Amino acid sequence: MLIWDQIHFKPIQRLIWGVSSISGIKFNPIEHNIIISTGSDRSVVLYDLRLQLPVKKFVMEMRSNDVCWNQLISSEFTLANEDSNLYTFDLRNLSQVKKVHQGHVLPVLSLAQDLKNQDLVSGSLDSTIRTFPKSPAQKSEVFFSQRMYRVLSICFSTDERHILSGSEDGNLRLWKRIVEYPKELNLTKTKKKNEQK
Repeated sequence: MLIWDQIHFKPIQRLIWGVSSISGIKFNPIEHNIIISTGSDRSVVLYDLRLQLPVKKFVMEMRSNDVCWNQLISSEFTLANEDSNLYTFDLRNLSQVKKVHQGHVLPVLSLAQDLKNQDLVSGSLDSTIRTFPKSPAQKSEVFFSQRMYRVLSICFSTDERHILSGSEDGNLRLWKRIVEYPKELNLTKTKKKNEQK
């Protein structure tokens, strides 16, 4: 893996740990010196740029296709796995899975997490998009379309009210989330409408 300087467009660091090919890689959004990668040999490798070395490597039972850091807790990350599940880990104890998110029936290829609610969204080869809310009180949502094929890429919009998906049929889709937002937002909208009248 090469770390590039964006200004001079040349590599500044090279990190190696014998992985045949890397399928996903992400910087930690809070601890900017920590990188995680998933490999085709079922490995998950943590790197620290300050040490200029790989720090930890562990192997899953099946290959992980994507990885996503928790936006608020710097030690948590989630893996999208070939066995159709999402696995959440804590850096402090990698020997145990913190939470398993289930629902897909085919491998999960992409996942993302919103900053506000810490909800996860995943796209799978089963042609569905699923949300996994952090709060147990909220319901999980499933998005699908008759013409949509395998979901290859997924992300939240900047306002986190919509989900963007890219699928094998070559289409980019925008999905509206059904999420209960704080009532303060609704009150301000109501006040503005009343003032305009």
